[in-house]
Amino acid sequence: MRDTYNGHVGSGFDDARSAYVDRSALRYLETDVAHLERAAVQRLRAREVTVTQGVVGAVIADTVTVRQSRAGIIAGRSVAADEVHAAVLLAPVVRGDVHAFMDLRTAIGIGFGMALGKALITSLRLLFRGKP
Repeated sequence: MRDTYNGHVGSGFDDARSAYVDRSALRYLETDVAHLERAAVQRLRAREVTVTQGVVGAVIADTVTVRQSRAGIIAGRSVAADEVHAAVLLAPVVRGDVHAFMDLRTAIGIGFGMALGKALITSLRLLFRGKP
């Protein structure tokens, strides 16, 4: 089953098995397999996603392939990218050219640093509490 959605759609489509979106704008799309070309989607949830020259607010999928696109958040088990700009990239396996403001390693590092800093401040506070 392959559905094609053309034109501007404000609310998106859910519960489809496969979706092909070309030169369209969707608010939400949930499907098993999604192929986007020159399209914009605010939220996308699928098992397998391919985006070419598009813009995605947030994509959550098992396998994500993105080419010459921009994304706010990309979360998946495996991400293949070519000339991609993303704000947040959360994936254990990443292949290709992707420029992310924050990735999984950075997030873990920031979390570890914050926990260590909080422990240090608490220790210093307890150490100097007894002195006037």
